[in-house]
Amino acid sequence: MRANVLQVGTVEVVALTDAAGSTFDLQRTFPSSDPRRWETFRRHVPEVFATPATWWVRWGCYLVRTRDRLVLVDTGIGPGPSPAFHGLQGQLIDQLRAEGVDTGAVDTVVFTHFHIDHVGWAVDGHARPTFPNARYVTHRLEWEFFQAPETKAVSDYIDRCVTPLESAGVLDLVPGETALTPEITVLHTPGHTPGHMSVLVRSDGQEACILGDVVLHPAQVTEPTWNIVAETDHARAVATRRAMLDRLERDQTILVTGHLPSPGFGRIVRDNGERYWQAVAGGEVHPF
Repeated sequence: MRANVLQVGTVEVVALTDAAGSTFDLQRTFPSSDPRRWETFRRHVPEVFATPATWWVRWGCYLVRTRDRLVLVDTGIGPGPSPAFHGLQGQLIDQLRAEGVDTGAVDTVVFTHFHIDHVGWAVDGHARPTFPNARYVTHRLEWEFFQAPETKAVSDYIDRCVTPLESAGVLDLVPGETALTPEITVLHTPGHTPGHMSVLVRSDGQEACILGDVVLHPAQVTEPTWNIVAETDHARAVATRRAMLDRLERDQTILVTGHLPSPGFGRIVRDNGERYWQAVAGGEVHPF
């Protein structure tokens, strides 16, 4: 099994890296964090630190392959180069081709949320859906929030990357927990944004959950109150993070998150009673 593939029963979760290598100041990015605690995480997960004070960031997407469906979760930063991402250029389309997947083969695109680093490849340079045969799925609240004039005023990319999908008639708004296939269910996990969703993959008694930005950094597994500046509702984000971590630990679910070094697969372990993120290599999901 390849390192970027997680086998969940009969389903493959394939990690794709649109871009990687930008760095962000940890204290500015997670302003509620305790500066004294970062040393603990530098020991546990040194690979996510560019320097002792900065976070090394990847922008990942995930292809979920069932026997008869190809579902893409998030579309990265886009072709670029973008000043917002230090001039990086997205590689998602090349990454899909390396997996033998043409844009026309993807039948569903799920947005965990509408931040710019998750919708970049949604449409092409002519405002046409990049994935021409796909339905694009988002939460109804996400659409409503990002269509509000006050949100658009500070998110000018929405009319470039997202609104054309509605105009093309390919955008599906879901009200909450929704099964897309027998193996794939979207969950409403609000806080980072109002309509944020995570994607639960279940097959043959095994589970993995593509979290979106419920957890961006391994430190948040241990310290769920450490909010990132980009969250729209800090209190709700903390409540969601705690509830999801409780659920995923109880159910022994593999965590999948796109801002950690590829492939971004991990599990929750305990050390002296505290939860920690532990990276998991690609391959089959085994019970604890």
